[in-house]
Amino acid sequence: MYNLSTSELSTLAIIFGILIITYFVLRSIFFPLLKKIAKRTSTFIDDLFLDKKFLNRLSYVLVIIVFTFLTSSPQFNLEIFSNPIISRLVDSLLTLFVGLTAITELKNKIVDLKKELMDSRFALATSQLEDTSVFKKIRKEIAQANTVLTEKLSVENVEEGE
Repeated sequence: MYNLSTSELSTLAIIFGILIITYFVLRSIFFPLLKKIAKRTSTFIDDLFLDKKFLNRLSYVLVIIVFTFLTSSPQFNLEIFSNPIISRLVDSLLTLFVGLTAITELKNKIVDLKKELMDSRFALATSQLEDTSVFKKIRKEIAQANTVLTEKLSVENVEEGE
């Protein structure tokens, strides 16, 4: 177990304070601004990645990145952070959050779009749908999401093979 001095404890408190402030600034200021800007665009990918769940996960990833930068700077370089186990743990968490966040969101979006397509078919069958161009738009969005998902999965497979 590590015996931390008073100065090291204060450094840890400062690091965790910075991380908490980073998290709240992202969640309360930066992400709402990003959503307002993205609502003005008509790009499918913007809507996909600005889903609330994705931004929640992204805030965790960004906090881990800030933590990594802080602990690598000389002002916050503590002996506890030079431990290879802790270093690998932080790197693993970052990799896990980044990889799973994007793929999970894409899969969830595809499922939601397929449900929307099925609901539109039911609406057409019950004569509640007048604009049949909805089918083409939804199928196009499903195809776009599948393409992005396939690209991400192939990139991850290539990275694993290296």
